[in-house]
Amino acid sequence: MKTVRNACIALNKALDVDSDALTALFSIRVACKPELGQKTPFKCKNRTLDNGHTSSDISVLELIQGLFEEKGLKYELNAQRKIKSFTVDNPYGL
Repeated sequence: MKTVRNACIALNKALDVDSDALTALFSIRVACKPELGQKTPFKCKNRTLDNGHTSSDISVLELIQGLFEEKGLKYELNAQRKIKSFTVDNPYGL
């Protein structure tokens, strides 16, 4: 079984190979049903639109965090808004 730390190591290796691709991939948000965030471990972001309606969306990072039950996987951006590294905030999120 992969741990969040293993995922972090693999993502950082991929970042060393092609940081532009990973930055583009992790910046994509996809519209989803609110139930995805309510009935699964995946956390969607809810947004209020200009017309007052609400919309839900999810990113690749939120999918990965859901797989690992939010064990603290995050990424840091540099000044150019490119991912510079993936980290694990929770030292027990092995």
